[in-house]
Amino acid sequence: MPWQAERQSALCFLLRSDDALVYWSSLLPKIADRQIILLAALQNDPPLAAAQSGRAVGTVQLHLAMPPNQPHRTEVAKLLVHRSARRQGIGRLLMQHLETVARQHHRSLLTLDTQTATPAASLYQF
Repeated sequence: MPWQAERQSALCFLLRSDDALVYWSSLLPKIADRQIILLAALQNDPPLAAAQSGRAVGTVQLHLAMPPNQPHRTEVAKLLVHRSARRQGIGRLLMQHLETVARQHHRSLLTLDTQTATPAASLYQF
């Protein structure tokens, strides 16, 4: 179960596979309505078995649905990188691509919530 959260993770709501399936399924209508853009990093390493090639190893969401008085704003949510793929720059690449997508949607202010004093916090610092 690759997307289960570890106990110290900020994603403590994803402790069971059933909960994860409900959560990810609930995003589909918002993705279809272009309220949320979901980016994914796929692992395409040749040494992987064919069954594992192309599996998602990272994801991040861009929430575009904002109040009418904040058309320049968007929220970054759920930057996740599978523990087997961490420390390889995947999170940074996802964030860089997310920033590009935000600019394409004329968004100049990206907001997010994150834990401080963690290795991942450096992804959000300029």
